[in-house]
Amino acid sequence: MYRSKKAERKYFFGWVKIAAVFSALALALIGGIVVMGQNRNDERNERNERIEATETIPAILPIVEYAENATYINAIPYTPEIPTVCDEPTIPDKCYYYAPEEFYRAPRIALTFDDGPVWLTAYLLDILDEHEARVTFCVIGDLVEIGADTVIRAFEAGHEIVGHSWNHRNLSHASIDEITMQITKTSEIIYEITGEKPPPLFRVPFGTFNRRIHQAAYAAGYGILNWSLDPQDWRYRDEEHIYDYIMYHARDGAIVVLHDVHETTIYAMARIIPALICRGFELVTASEIIYYVYGGIEPGFEFTGTRK
Repeated sequence: MYRSKKAERKYFFGWVKIAAVFSALALALIGGIVVMGQNRNDERNERNERIEATETIPAILPIVEYAENATYINAIPYTPEIPTVCDEPTIPDKCYYYAPEEFYRAPRIALTFDDGPVWLTAYLLDILDEHEARVTFCVIGDLVEIGADTVIRAFEAGHEIVGHSWNHRNLSHASIDEITMQITKTSEIIYEITGEKPPPLFRVPFGTFNRRIHQAAYAAGYGILNWSLDPQDWRYRDEEHIYDYIMYHARDGAIVVLHDVHETTIYAMARIIPALICRGFELVTASEIIYYVYGGIEPGFEFTGTRK
C-alpha cells in the first residue's frame, strides 16, 4: 500500500506518541511500586521497634507502697539507663521497677475454675499459695462434701467459693423450681462446710441461658457469673494453647473461665499465674471484678466482666 511521505511521517510520530505514553505509564507504575515497598519497610521497622520496646519494659506495673512520699515496685529504684527485662515466666520480684503511683495502676483479672473440687484442685492451690494469688472456684454441690478439706483450704486461703449447680445438669430445659434448687442447695452446702455464706453468684452449667434461669436467679437473689475470656481448656487439652490464649487476650476487668479438672490446665497455670503477675496484673476474685466493673451484684443480672 502506497503512502505519501507526509502520511508516513504522521504514521511514525503517532506510534512514537503511543510509545511515549506507555513508557510514562510504566515509569509511574514502577515508581508507585518502589514507594509502596519503601512504605511497607518503614511500617515493618516501626512495628519491630514497638515489639522490642514491649518485650523489654512491662506495659503496666503494679503499685506497692514503700515510703511516705514515694511508691516503689519491690523497693527497686527506677534506673532509666538500664531497662528491666521481664522474661516470662520469670519470678515477679525480678521484673518491676519504680513508677509514680499517679501514672500506673495494677489492672485486675479474675481466674475462675469450674467443676471441682477434685484431686487436681490441691495442686492448683499450691501454685496459688506460691504466688499469693486469689481466684474464684465454681464448685459442684455433690462434690463439695466429698472434697470438704480442699474447699476449706481454698476458703481459708482467701479464695472465693460460689455454686456451679448441684450436679452439673444442663438447666436449659429445667423448671424454675429445679433451677432454684440447683442454686440454693449448692450455696447451702458451701455455707455448711465453710461457715460463711458464699457471695450471691451462680455459674450456670455449660453457659446455657434462658428466661427461666434468669427468673430463678432473680427470685433467689443471685447474680449469674458468666465470663469474657474462654480458652476452651475443656476442648483443647493443650498447655501451650491455654497459655497463649490467656496471655494474648488478658485485659483489665476480664473474667476467665477455666476448669481445674484437667491436668493441662493445672500445668498451664504454673506458667500463666506468674506471667500475669509479671505483666502487672492483680489476680482477684470474680466478685471483686463485678464490683470494680459494675459497682455491685444485681440479682438476675448476667456478669461477664470486660469483653474488649
